Amino acid sequence: MEMWSKDLDQTLQFTEHARNPFLGGQVPYKHSLSMVQELGHRFAAFQNLECRSLKNALMDIEFKGTGRVLLSDFYRVGLQEEWLFQESTDSLRRLGALDDTDPKRLSVVIPNYLHSPTNCMRSSGFYSICCFNECEDLLRSLENQLREPIAKLDDILEKVSLLESDTVAAPRNISSALQARLKQIGEMHGGRVPLHGRLFAQWMHHAYPRECLFPPVSGSTSPPSLDEWLGSMEATREEMERMSSQVEAVDAAATSLPWIEIEELVAPAQPAKPSTPSACSRSVVAIAAMVSLALPFLHAKKLAGGKEIDSTAQRFLV
Repeated sequence: MEMWSKDLDQTLQFTEHARNPFLGGQVPYKHSLSMVQELGHRFAAFQNLECRSLKNALMDIEFKGTGRVLLSDFYRVGLQEEWLFQESTDSLRRLGALDDTDPKRLSVVIPNYLHSPTNCMRSSGFYSICCFNECEDLLRSLENQLREPIAKLDDILEKVSLLESDTVAAPRNISSALQARLKQIGEMHGGRVPLHGRLFAQWMHHAYPRECLFPPVSGSTSPPSLDEWLGSMEATREEMERMSSQVEAVDAAATSLPWIEIEELVAPAQPAKPSTPSACSRSVVAIAAMVSLALPFLHAKKLAGGKEIDSTAQRFLV
């Protein structure tokens, strides 16, 4: 990080022609201010290089393309590193990064761990510098193409089959299992799928297990604060050695990802208004408008005793 910041400083000096970067001397305040601003603007991209390295390290020990790392392998690598993969089982569960669907085969969900608060660099009370969420780019691409918050199943399948990620090539054939899951979501919502709900986020995790987070049910996680994390969130060496020595039994269903059929929408879907009453109400409004326009003319005719209305009366009526 120190090397990168020094390189950025010299680059700015050279490109802005503020002063010769190869000569000593005092640094003008204006240049120092500009340097600090650029450091803040560019730091997230630099920090994400570390995130990609962390993702690659997790994928090196990934379990059969599931987007998960067996907890035994997680701690086995953690014992060899000074800073990586040392969170306790309880803290991983609180972060929503622990898959304990099968208690005999605990695993760490790669995207959930990657985007947990423990991998963020808190710079101030206003924002944190975290890893880029690759799934947001995927969802943004879908939104741009579908242009509606609730889409048809066939449209989603067509767009996702052509949507490429860092680890998923495109075009591809969507598996029958994924199609069945999407149909299941659609049946819960009248044949269409809300893009901003928990079930579709879960479906995206199944489609892109290394990029999209597995969405926990609300209230099931409680991410630790920074003070808690700095306190006692790391696993003891004894715990890591005990877990890393375990050999998990792997059966045929070990590669299947969990599916929790609980929906949580960002905003409730607005029910469609019936077409017949709506058309009827429009007709009533139109008739009322015609009657309101006709009444002044009828009243004026009555006052004139059936005679021709003079120009003054006509002018006021208009």
